[in-house]
Amino acid sequence: MKSFIVLLALSMLVLGYTVTVVGPSGNFTAKLHDGKLEIGNKTVDVPKGATSISNNTYTVYLVDYMDTNCQIIRVPNKPEFWIGCPKGTEIVVVAVKDPQARVVCRDNLKREVKPEGGESNYAIYRVNALSVECKSELSPVVTMPTQIVAVLAGVHAALLGATAVLTILMLKRAFK
Repeated sequence: MKSFIVLLALSMLVLGYTVTVVGPSGNFTAKLHDGKLEIGNKTVDVPKGATSISNNTYTVYLVDYMDTNCQIIRVPNKPEFWIGCPKGTEIVVVAVKDPQARVVCRDNLKREVKPEGGESNYAIYRVNALSVECKSELSPVVTMPTQIVAVLAGVHAALLGATAVLTILMLKRAFK
């Protein structure tokens, strides 16, 4: 039984694994294999020791850090995390995300870390710091049902009509 588990773990390392993003723009998968992340027809370099955080949400993070003493704190059921290290180290974060998601990463001085590369469905962050915090949020999409639009248009027209009638009455009274 132990040899089966070791064989399964080794095969996952050799074959790689799949990262699944579930979001409002639709679900998609990216394949991670031998330091390469395949997203659609693109290939992105990812550190070979990257750890996956928040799989099966609208953002999945692949994180790698050089100092083995760093601690990761994951926020349950949310695509956000915090990494803290006892001394400054290089931290690489690859965010595979729904195109509507916005990822913000901040260092230990609360400065926003700008992505060094990416497209609508992924971003790469690299920083030397004591800690990094990354959060992903979906962009608010404001939609208004057509019935509400029709009611508001009717109210607007009625108010314009009432204003015109009141203006005429006030002008008549002013000229008497």
